[in-house]
Amino acid sequence: MERNIRNILPKDIADDICSKGSRLAHLYGLPKTHKSKLAMRPILSATETYNYKLAKWLDDKLKPLSVNKFAITDPLKFAEELREQEIGEDDLLVSYDVSSLFTNVPVDETIRILVDKAFEREWFNTKYHLHLKRSELTTLLNLAVKNQLFQLDGQLYEQVDGVGMGSPLGPLMANVFMCSIEKDLEEAGKMPSFYHRFVDDTITTQRDLTSADAFLSTLTLLSSTDKFHNGSGG
Repeated sequence: MERNIRNILPKDIADDICSKGSRLAHLYGLPKTHKSKLAMRPILSATETYNYKLAKWLDDKLKPLSVNKFAITDPLKFAEELREQEIGEDDLLVSYDVSSLFTNVPVDETIRILVDKAFEREWFNTKYHLHLKRSELTTLLNLAVKNQLFQLDGQLYEQVDGVGMGSPLGPLMANVFMCSIEKDLEEAGKMPSFYHRFVDDTITTQRDLTSADAFLSTLTLLSSTDKFHNGSGG
């Protein structure tokens, strides 16, 4: 891994993000206290792992590409907007979320989308005064995201799909994937008039339950993860 990083990045950056020592990630669970049934949220503690500094560097540089006009970046501002939103007497306020979004992110597809956005009008190289090729940024993202080794109860495992909650790139990859779905919705003319999202939780207005279910089916089809489900309506 270090050889690849040093072959791609300038020496000063490579010196900063190549680990001098590392430890294995370990998996632990946090209880989902809001669930009626006992459930745990798996968290991958990745600090000080061999690719942690690389993932942090990529997250810092690529984060501007993970938001769009639908993303909630300021909860207080969004709350004010929601209070001012005019909702029809018969309209429904419906929330949707994605079950286990991080671990269901299609990694290869999302990396491709991210690299496409990074090299649109040479944004990445121009922004950071670098001279990377598309294939080189793809290699760095693969090194930072894929094949993460971790321990659980003394046993060694390897994550083979999705992005672990606890990886610095987890939120970025999840947001990029959701942004791509929203782009498809807009281009297909299927975006509701009111739609906002915070990572994997969305809120929309729908005319009725039939419209709400139809939009859920559209989300599921576009995501190809079959993990969307209705939250609460009212």
